[in-house]
Amino acid sequence: SANAGELEKGLGDLFTQPGQKAVVDMEKLDYISSAGLRVVLMLAKRARQTSGRLLLSCLAPSVREVFEISGFLKIIEVATTTEVAVTALA
Repeated sequence: SANAGELEKGLGDLFTQPGQKAVVDMEKLDYISSAGLRVVLMLAKRARQTSGRLLLSCLAPSVREVFEISGFLKIIEVATTTEVAVTALA
């Protein structure tokens, strides 16, 4: 979708250097498409390849359910709040 493309473009510079860390606050997201899932998976994969770390925060229940059903919660770190995520990366 268009938003997935914007997300990919906006986060394209993440994990281009070793050891980078990032929190993606998903509070305003109430739906995620397969294209959005692909972008998140790509970021997680790039983080892993560069010894970086990606955390998602503030997932709405409907979005969290999609991550759960798709198995993404097993491979992507999720925090309840952005503050918790930032602390976890410190």
